[in-house]
Amino acid sequence: MAPNEYKPLIDKCKQMFSDGKTTADILKYLREETNSKATSIIVIVDVLNVSASEAKILVHRSEIWDDVRERDEQLHEIFYGELKKVSNKNKQQ
Repeated sequence: MAPNEYKPLIDKCKQMFSDGKTTADILKYLREETNSKATSIIVIVDVLNVSASEAKILVHRSEIWDDVRERDEQLHEIFYGELKKVSNKNKQQ
């Protein structure tokens, strides 16, 4: 369940969904209002009743966020590469 600070945004997006707006419409609204992928993922979890990993995929692969997809994938690879190095180092100790 999302923290209370997201409730108004979640309620607005749930109403949009009830009114027939598509997931793409909701993602566009969220991008315009928050410009945050993380917030979009949090809201989509509640609005569509999907897991966080499903919401992440929906947001990341959407046309709305297409302009930053490559950058985010590179960041993801760097992060997990560094995490793996730390994990391997800790196993060796």
